Amino acid sequence: MAKARVDRDMAYVDHGVSGRQARRPGLDNAINAARAGDVFCVTKLDRLSRSAKDLHETVERIAEKGVSLSIDGQVYDLC
Repeated sequence: MAKARVDRDMAYVDHGVSGRQARRPGLDNAINAARAGDVFCVTKLDRLSRSAKDLHETVERIAEKGVSLSIDGQVYDLC
């Protein structure tokens, strides 16, 4: 995240929570904190989701907020 210049105060982590679990409070908190114009950064796609269905739902949640998605430095405009 340092490579993406993400402020430590803006980094959300799910410690001890498997990506396969539906409830990931860190991810939920990060999406809830995102505001239009923000860039939502993840280091790898598998940090965002573990299945195609979950990925689609998560990206929809991010896009609805008017937020772009950055995966390992590559920014995608979801709007």
